[in-house]
This record gives sequence, structure tokens and C-alpha cells, in this order.
Amino acid sequence: MFGPLSPDTFLAEINTTLGQISYSDDVRLRNRVRLDDQSGSLTISNSRSTDTGLYQLQITNSKETFYKRYNVFVEAPDPGLSSGGLALICVFVLMIVAAAGITGVCYSRRKYSRLKGTDEMKTEEVSEGDSVTLHTGITEPQKYDQILWSFGPRGSVIAQIPERTSKTSFRDDERFRGRLQLDSETGDLTIRDVKITQSGDYQLKLIRARQTKSRKFKLILYENKVSVTEGDRAELNTDVSELQRDALILWMFGPRDSLIAKADLENRKISTYDGVGGRFRDRLQLDLQTGSLSITNTTNTDSGLYKLKIISSRETRYKRFRVTVCEDRERVIHPEDTVESSQRENTEEIALLKIYSGTSV
Repeated sequence: MFGPLSPDTFLAEINTTLGQISYSDDVRLRNRVRLDDQSGSLTISNSRSTDTGLYQLQITNSKETFYKRYNVFVEAPDPGLSSGGLALICVFVLMIVAAAGITGVCYSRRKYSRLKGTDEMKTEEVSEGDSVTLHTGITEPQKYDQILWSFGPRGSVIAQIPERTSKTSFRDDERFRGRLQLDSETGDLTIRDVKITQSGDYQLKLIRARQTKSRKFKLILYENKVSVTEGDRAELNTDVSELQRDALILWMFGPRDSLIAKADLENRKISTYDGVGGRFRDRLQLDLQTGSLSITNTTNTDSGLYKLKIISSRETRYKRFRVTVCEDRERVIHPEDTVESSQRENTEEIALLKIYSGTSV
């Protein structure tokens, strides 16, 4: 078996004892997933940006269980990439199967980002330190037996109105301790003194006997403004004291969200990219402990919007920075004057595995 399986994450499974292969009937991947019965490799054809996420493998026999994980990131097609190209999430378990008597190989998936076709996700933006309220939009809360609020890809419950009561209760989660307020009349959730640790994906569940309704919210911090004099060092701080060990940190720049830096904590690997025209060459430094980004010897072309995304199995965090580089103390270079309209996506490797929309993985 592979990973903590549940109906919404299961993808594919081989039962070698029965000689059976089974697939999830998830409409988002229907007819696009194939499992090799000899090697255990998983192929996803006609890949899309919505296939981005964490894929988990579990291989089980009578004596032990093997685990493996893959971070997959799909970005827009490169004009030079053949549409017939094929990549695999390869397991290379053929010899293990023969020698150890594997009884089951199973893939599951934990999504990092919203999938099309699911409930529409509403985005809320808030300034750091302010409060924000996520509204249920319901007018008759008494119609529901239970109201649940959860956070992150694991769906950890953080607040609820228990079944058939008007009392509110909160889970003892250190990220939200003393910050949550739940309206017993409407079910609206208020988050106070928002920091980056409270940014991410929230889900509301309205439960009654024969029906459960769900709504999703993405909470993003407003732009943090950073102003420096040309030639100085710009520090874009995540304000995160400790990152998850499996975190993937992505820094993007400009209107096309071009990847300029990434850190894969699980493999202790940092990568920085030169950007369009080599604008960032040898000037980017990424802190592996905090994920903070430094830009040395700044120029006016560094002005613009920077986006941070921190992905882990526990949560996804978002933060934005508006950087302004001044030629001198009196004259400010405006970001919109310096961002090139011809920026292209970075086409270098972005995660443990990177593919392009329309190809296979």
C-alpha cells in the first residue's frame, strides 16, 4: 500500500496476489493514469497544470513496507518541447517484487493546489497583523447539524459548531491559538492577527443528515513593501522560524510568475535561476533554514512583484513582496516601468520531477 490512503487521494493499486490492477474513478484523472504491472511505474498522460502536487507510493509485502514520494510540478508548454514526449514516475521495483514477494503497490496523491471541477475557491487577501472573516454565506444555520472549518492539505479541523448545539469549539493548534473566533449564528470564521502561518487553504463543511456542502477559501497576505537604494541588498523575509522537513519553497517574479529560486528541503537542494536576460545572475541567495530570499547588488530592473509559495504535506503558505529600487534617496523607480512585458517562464527543473502541460508523466 502507499501513503495514508483515503477515497479522495487514492490513484492506482496493484494486488499481485490476485493479479489485479485497480484505478480511482476520479474524473480529473480518468483514462489518463496507467500502472505498469511489471515495474510498478505510474504514467499520467496528457499532463495538466492541475496535476501538480505530492504523489506518494507504498509497496507492501509480508515482511516490510517501502515508501517513496514525488513532488510533481507542471507548467506551461515550452515551444521547443515535443508534444509526444513521455516521462514516468518510475519506481524500479521489479527486482524487489521478484525477490521479496510484493503483495501490493499503490499510489495516492495529496493535492497542493485547487483542482478545477471542484468547489470554487474564493481568495481573500489581508494585510499582515490584521483580521479577516471567512463568510459561510448561509442564512439559516439551524438547518445544518454540524459546521466544520479545516485548514491545509491534511484537512485538519480547527473550529466547529458541534452537532445540534450552538456552542463553538476550537482545536488546540499552535498556529491558531488565541486567533480564532467562530460566529455561532452564521458559522463565519474570523482569524485575528494574521501571519504567514495562517495563510493557506481553508475548507468549510456544512453537514446535515443527507447532504454535505463544502466551500473553499485561499488566504493570501497583501504585498509586503520593500524599498532599497540601488546597489544595496534586498531582503525578502518569510517570517517563518521553522519549515517542515518536506517543504518545497518557490520564489517567482514578475507578471508571468517566472521561477527564480527554489529550495527542496527534503533533499537539501537549492536552485537559483538567472531570469530573463540574466537579470539575476549570481545575485540571488536562498536561506535553506527559513526560505528567505536575498537579492544582492540591486538594480532598478529588480523592482516588481515577487511571490513566495511554501508547499509541504502539512500546509501551503503564500506571501507577496513589492520591491522598489531607488536610484537615489529622492528618485523612486516604479515597478511597472521596469517589468519587461516579454518575460517568459523559466524552463529549468522545478521540483523532484517537472513536466509540461500536454505531455505525460
